[in-house]
Amino acid sequence: MLCLLLLANTAAKAQDGRLYEVFQEHDFTFGGSKADNLQDLIQTCSGGYFGVGETKSKSEGGRDLFLLLLDENFVEVFKKPVGGNGNDGAYAAVQAFDGGFVVCGYSESKRKDHIGGSDAFLLKADEKGATLWSKNFGSEGNDVFRDILQLPDGSFVVAGAKDERFWYARIDRNGQSILWEHTLALEQSTGTALTHTADGNIAMTGYREISRSRIRSAMLLLKISLGGELLFQQEYNADDGARGLDIVELQDLDLAILGSSFSSAYKDDMCLAVTNPAGQLRFALRPFGGTGDDRGLCLAQELDGSLLLGGATQSHVSHAQRPNLWLRKVDPATGDSKWSKKDELYMGYVQSDLANSVLIDNRGQLISAGLSNRPGQGDDAWLVHFDNKPAVSGIEPGQIQLENPRLFEWDQNNEINPEERCYIGFELVNNSPAQLAGMYARVQQTGGFAGLQYLPKVQLPRVPASSRAFMALPVAGKENLEAGANSFEVVLFDINDRRLGQFTLDIRTNKRPEPALQIAEARFVTNNNTPARRSDPISFAFTIKNNGNRIAENVELRFHIPGEVPLELATQKIGDLLPYQSQRAGFSFTVPGSYASDTVALFCSVVETESKYGDNGKYTLVLDEAVFVLPDSLKKKNSISALWVPEFSSLNGSIQHNKNITVKAILVSDKPVAVDQVVLLRNRNEPIPVAQTGRLVLLQSEDNIFVYKLYCPLALQRGPNAFSLQAANASGTARAKETPSIEYQAPESNLYVYSIGVPLAEEGLQYSVSDAGKFGSLLRQNKEGGHFKHVETTVITDPELTKYYKFRKILIDIRERAKLGQFKPEDLLLVYVSSQSTDKVKGALKIKASNYDGVEVETTAVDYEDFFMYFLDDPVITCRKMLILDVFSPKPISAGQAEESEGEDPITLSNTLNTLQAQQKDLITLMACSPNENSYEDPSWGNSALIAAMAQLFSGNNLELADTNRDKELTLNEFYSFLRTRVPDLLKKSGAKKATPQTPFIPRFDARKSDFTIFAY
Repeated sequence: MLCLLLLANTAAKAQDGRLYEVFQEHDFTFGGSKADNLQDLIQTCSGGYFGVGETKSKSEGGRDLFLLLLDENFVEVFKKPVGGNGNDGAYAAVQAFDGGFVVCGYSESKRKDHIGGSDAFLLKADEKGATLWSKNFGSEGNDVFRDILQLPDGSFVVAGAKDERFWYARIDRNGQSILWEHTLALEQSTGTALTHTADGNIAMTGYREISRSRIRSAMLLLKISLGGELLFQQEYNADDGARGLDIVELQDLDLAILGSSFSSAYKDDMCLAVTNPAGQLRFALRPFGGTGDDRGLCLAQELDGSLLLGGATQSHVSHAQRPNLWLRKVDPATGDSKWSKKDELYMGYVQSDLANSVLIDNRGQLISAGLSNRPGQGDDAWLVHFDNKPAVSGIEPGQIQLENPRLFEWDQNNEINPEERCYIGFELVNNSPAQLAGMYARVQQTGGFAGLQYLPKVQLPRVPASSRAFMALPVAGKENLEAGANSFEVVLFDINDRRLGQFTLDIRTNKRPEPALQIAEARFVTNNNTPARRSDPISFAFTIKNNGNRIAENVELRFHIPGEVPLELATQKIGDLLPYQSQRAGFSFTVPGSYASDTVALFCSVVETESKYGDNGKYTLVLDEAVFVLPDSLKKKNSISALWVPEFSSLNGSIQHNKNITVKAILVSDKPVAVDQVVLLRNRNEPIPVAQTGRLVLLQSEDNIFVYKLYCPLALQRGPNAFSLQAANASGTARAKETPSIEYQAPESNLYVYSIGVPLAEEGLQYSVSDAGKFGSLLRQNKEGGHFKHVETTVITDPELTKYYKFRKILIDIRERAKLGQFKPEDLLLVYVSSQSTDKVKGALKIKASNYDGVEVETTAVDYEDFFMYFLDDPVITCRKMLILDVFSPKPISAGQAEESEGEDPITLSNTLNTLQAQQKDLITLMACSPNENSYEDPSWGNSALIAAMAQLFSGNNLELADTNRDKELTLNEFYSFLRTRVPDLLKKSGAKKATPQTPFIPRFDARKSDFTIFAY
């Protein structure tokens, strides 16, 4: 369940010294019918938010871990319970440098690695919530991890309790082994929170219980080196009682600890301690609270240096029975409150509400996470976003240094392997006197190979003044990763989009190790090396080679010759082939009658020992070699004969998936035959243009006997395809006796079209509405019941429906339909957008929405990467998908020179899109123009050039001209080829001067992967 409320002006108004003013709150609850809560919230490197906690809703047993990922606009990406047959929970999380999420907590479930009691627990999840690994740690008693940090080498430091004693440990980056660990000799103690310090060490807080009869405890502060050495240990308020629950290092390198103190056996107060880097108190512990119980649970430092304290209070009203969420702001130098008592921030409902975590994100926004108990709902995980407008000043780019960039990957071979998660790490040195916040990095692959996955924009953490910090940019190898050198450019920007610095890095990638089998040195041998005759034995000998870098184990060859030729040995076992090893093999056969073929297919089955690289991999090895056994009846003077090649005639029957075939036949004559003397018919009356698409190859010419091989590639039509063949020359006319018939059953698929036109007449785009309507009407002409079982077209041109936030809703709706299983893998999704680009944000493809505001471009322009690429390239949309962008700044065709229009030069946008396309998995994007070109529109067309060309395509006989394989279906390849020819022709025929040409363009176009139907007639 996701609930969103807008509570206007319910928060405290701004007071002197307050960094921001709260205009409204976004209030979200997540969970189900039972108790749920969030214990920690972090900002992700992509700008979103990741939260962890506990849930009883849909749990496997008792409580489960609760994982929640939101995008930068708080739209849910996933929420997921993870657990076993006992209670499991999470207290904290970090985003690993490779982009995954590592969660710490406890587990009581009886897994295979369960140790005893409650185990400390680590889990790593990927960006989709799938578990990458998990591990239990601890003793036979009760153990827990309460907080976690990641170190530059990828390992983790955790703090908690082992058998009820303060415990801290360092765990390897794979989450499987403890590198070192220490427990304090303090009974009833626990570690609760960790923080990095600018001197390269780690500070941690917690508490020890002194007496349980009367609640007494002492706040603890420890500082350790990365090697686990204890640098100092301090204890505060042992007499009055205090607990440390959260810790941060301040901008001036002091340490702030928040928790609770016990003024009596019946009441808690929020409690704050601030120490110098050596652990000496700056002032006495400061309690905050009233007549009720008040707890400090979390804290964060604002960008102006103020401390924000969060937790829960029962002092907000007299005799309150349930706590409210409580936020207050203090001066870390004195501990004095910056808000007056009456203006402290309380939020809540009738039942319990609290903040377990507060976050000041990279943009200065304040978000709290915890739980809220509402009437009729029970405890729900609760997130509140305060809509701040922080004033952040940048620093000068010259004060920033970027040092030691390198690739960090687990096997330390300085290469990325397929399906390997890695990161680019570097050190950022802030030489300025100001804290650096709001930074982000733009990452671009400037050269190399496909198969690398990375975030093009990465949010970076804050860096205190006059200090250095380690930064990481996730990068991973896809399954289809190619081998070679790859170049990356990384550019850093501040919160005001000013360039701070840049570096380049070369990264090597490696293909997946695999055997690569090849047939070589093959030849046919007959008895005494004489021409083969009917029933003569024929031997086929060859060498099989393993050219790969892995052992091919249990190699087994299965031989087959089309045309029902019996084999003396149909299967031969080779055994193992080491890398680069070869072995001779072969088989024998006899031809029972007239036979002509040029293909022998060998199917090689290879059993792999490592399942990671695929079990029982099958390799089909095809050898092209002519074998002809021709009866004497074909070798006559003044005669011509025609017969089908066996592998073609054996196609008789039904085909469902591969509609592209090659017709093969043999012609034998005592006189030459030309290709235009061959007639191939489909279904008796449809001539196939053999001279245009086919070829006739002379195979032999001995004793005045000419033998030709006919190859004619074509596409099957839906339904029956019966072929007849006739050839004629001076010797007469020959017809192939049989009539092979192939029934092509096209897979049933659906077409879904979303056509979006943004009304921006005042911006110089005159025809966006008519463009969207025309595109929708043209695609709607698809014949249902043919290639597409169902055609659904949605045209969106209303100004209210094309605003910035409505764009997101359209794309969310598409993704939600996919989640519900409405799109099948064989379906096709086409999204067309007609609008205008903007250059207000450099290095990004921004598209104007109907509420576009040049000043507020970030909130009123649609970002290609954050919207279309993020939503449409989501793997949850399993169907084929294509985006057509008619969005580049249009130039009207006039009698004189084309007018200059607003918007970024299309070359910049095209190159930006081309770079982004390198990261995409399945989405194909067609752009209205190529780099260095402009897009045009003309009143005589009433449309853009792209749509005008489409309108011509669907008129007259242009469809048949574009349908080059004459199968009554228009593939993307054919559609793309037509547009690339017709759009420039339209501009030429207009007779007007143009600043540049216009040619539609698909970045990284691969014709082999784009042969799918988009229209059937």
